[in-house]
Amino acid sequence: MWNNRIIKHEKDDIVWYSVHEVFYHENGGINGYTEDPISIVGETVSDVKTQLEMIMKDIKKHEVIDASTVKFEDWHDEEK
Repeated sequence: MWNNRIIKHEKDDIVWYSVHEVFYHENGGINGYTEDPISIVGETVSDVKTQLEMIMKDIKKHEVIDASTVKFEDWHDEEK
């Protein structure tokens, strides 16, 4: 499973936020997220609007992830 989430980043006392695809273990724990923020690209204006609506739905539903404190689940650990 995956969704879009806002991730808070910090480096050298500079803080920024970006939207990433976040991937989950079957127990709901976070396995990882895309290294780069997502890009919004579509073949039509409607495609772009649909993607933006999905992103907004996801980020309204889920809390911001702090990249410095997120705990990742093991992809292969089925017992967690």
